[in-house]
Amino acid sequence: MKNKIGLILSHCFVRHNERYKFKWIEKSIDLHRKVNKNFYIVLSGHGMNPPKYILDKIDYLYWKDIINDKQIGMGHPQFVIEAYKICLEAKCETTLKNFALSWIEHNEILNHQTVFCSRNTDLSNMKLGDLIMYGNTNFFLNLWSCREWDYSLRTGLENLYFNMIKTFNNTENFKNNVTFLDSKKLGWKTFVDHKGLGPKYWGDESKIWSVKNFLQRKLLINL
Repeated sequence: MKNKIGLILSHCFVRHNERYKFKWIEKSIDLHRKVNKNFYIVLSGHGMNPPKYILDKIDYLYWKDIINDKQIGMGHPQFVIEAYKICLEAKCETTLKNFALSWIEHNEILNHQTVFCSRNTDLSNMKLGDLIMYGNTNFFLNLWSCREWDYSLRTGLENLYFNMIKTFNNTENFKNNVTFLDSKKLGWKTFVDHKGLGPKYWGDESKIWSVKNFLQRKLLINL
């Protein structure tokens, strides 16, 4: 595969009552392939083993069959770091990392050197978005692994912020060397349906929300 770009689908765990996630993951793979057929896809996660129809669509699986609850809500660093190593070994010079239950509508993110999403980032509160990013594979491997992950912090966003400080020394230097795009500019959508009205741009909140809608939410996969 020439000019291949790594694609890490991460932050993924599947419990026994969450088999529906595999349909979302399959749809995510298909939609990413529409954006760039040369993605080298690494699915990285834990829990129930992915079915064959998923394995047939990816290039590499890094998976643990026992869920590591310590990773959940903390950025899944074990799985992200290993996935970056796999992309590096596969000679992917650049890599897009995305939440496995989401997708991008177009290739705008690939037109920049180093990209983070502004939607789930708040540097003033020491949070750097950890779900979607794109750039040099070795750079991001170093960013994720440059310090020991501190599980006493609240989230992975704070850990990645402190990794960024170690790498760039301060936030201004960081901001001068990367590009921030919001979820709509990225075309970044998620299947995770917190408000009961189906897939949406990451961070968007529906204006038409009710407890009834939330309780009756459907798992939409036909886009």
